This record gives sequence, structure tokens and C-alpha cells, in this order.
Amino acid sequence: MIRNALRVEDLVLGAANLVGPWLLGSGIDLNAAPNAGLGLVMLLALAGAVACIGLRPNGQPSIRAGGVETPRYALVGPLLGALWLVGAFAGEQLGMPDGSLIGTLGAVAAGLAAAGNRFLPVVRPELRRALVTPFVLVCTGIFLGFTGGILSGLDVGAMIRDAPAVGTSFALFVAIMLLGGLAAFYAMFVAAPRALADPEARAWVWVPRFILFVVTAVLGVGPTLF
Repeated sequence: MIRNALRVEDLVLGAANLVGPWLLGSGIDLNAAPNAGLGLVMLLALAGAVACIGLRPNGQPSIRAGGVETPRYALVGPLLGALWLVGAFAGEQLGMPDGSLIGTLGAVAAGLAAAGNRFLPVVRPELRRALVTPFVLVCTGIFLGFTGGILSGLDVGAMIRDAPAVGTSFALFVAIMLLGGLAAFYAMFVAAPRALADPEARAWVWVPRFILFVVTAVLGVGPTLF
């Protein structure tokens, strides 16, 4: 059952984790100097995601809670966060002193598209996946950049060795906080964009997918830290 929940994307992300922190940290560097080309790609990716929200697939009802829409509905918050961040980063890469305006406009446009998608054309799922693919790729790059920064500073060996000294409960608290941060980024930049492109009726499938990511990430950075 768990094997059926995993897709090629999950295996690719897990494989990237296992290669090591030098690849995990090779995502989009948002602290680098503004890059107009990257900003334009992010802007187009944002526009494609908004279009995907408005154009529902054949044979599927408009966005609502219930049935196949439930997992998508639960990810509305993370998705809006990802849309806002991609828009804000796009503005900064285009040289704007504050890109939050583009992020806000993107989130508002997504809300309008969701509210009016029953009045917009119904399209084939393949077209929706094509529209959202640039957004998924951009989000993956941002996610790898974030997690690379987080996990490259994770000293697995020290956490295990120091657990008796600092207290097991405190070490567990730190681990939970770390997992919580990764889970938030994962929901925003991996789960939400993929659920937007290809809704699934089984919300539980994201649990083994996230576990696979965490396990491979720890295994990937572990040998360099013990």
C-alpha cells in the first residue's frame, strides 16, 4: 500500500537527498544577486499556477471540500503561502526593493481564480499539469535551497551524543521543531503544487512521502556529520 503511494517524484527527491548536502544545497540561491531571467521564470510559473487553479480538469467539480477535493482543500493555506513567496521572490529577482506586492497580487489572483473556476473552461488534466509544471520546478528549487540550509547545519552525531547531557526531552523537542519546519516547507513547496496539478483522494499518501524525504535527507547528511 505504501509502495503504491510513492511516485517517481518522491524517489527522485529521495535520491537527491542521498547524494549528499552538496546536491541538497544546490537549489535556488535566493540570497544571490538579482537575476532578471530567474525572476521572469518565477513570474511565468506563478501565472501558470493561477491558470491551473482556474481551469479545472474534465469530469471534476469545482474546488470544494469532499471527495477528491479534500486533500487539495486542506493544502489551500500552504499553496497560497507558496504562491505568495514565489511572487515575492520573483519581484526581488526582477530588481524590486520589495517583491511582496507581486506575491500579494498572485495570492489574490489565485483566490479569484478558485472562486470563479466554475465559470471558466474545463480542460484536460494534461494541460493543467503542463501549466503548473514550471511552478512545481521553481518550488522544488526553493525547497531544496531551504532544506539544504537547514540540514547542512544538522549535526546528527552531536544530537545523539549530547542527548543524555541536555536531556532527552529537550533533544526530542529540537527534533520535533526541525521536523515541523521541514514539514511546513514540504507542504508549501512539494505537496501543495503537486496536489494542485494532480488531485488525489487519499490524503494519507503524503505521510509516507514525507517520511521518505526525512529518512533520505538524514541518511544523506549523516555520514558527513558523525
